[in-house]
Amino acid sequence: MAKEVGINIELFHQNVENLRCAVESLQGVPQPDKTLKKTNIKPFVDDMENVVKAFELLEKYQVLFEADLTTLKKVGDDMEEQDEQLASQNNSVCAAPQSI
Repeated sequence: MAKEVGINIELFHQNVENLRCAVESLQGVPQPDKTLKKTNIKPFVDDMENVVKAFELLEKYQVLFEADLTTLKKVGDDMEEQDEQLASQNNSVCAAPQSI
């Protein structure tokens, strides 16, 4: 009747690493060209300001996402450890002689 609850830790770590690689790939995105700041054409100036803000937000996003990935990895490791502890407790209870 009881369903088994567990975590496939290899798959979990692989998915976390894939996410980490995706975030790190964003670091290769080239920064906006500073020469566009020399223009005085209003739409271009506005666009440049928005691009600069977007890059600042992207940098903040990367920091937050990296922290989230670290937390996620720790949670997965803690789940695996808890699974092992519960499995060993369950095995020791079942294997021990039972008094009536």
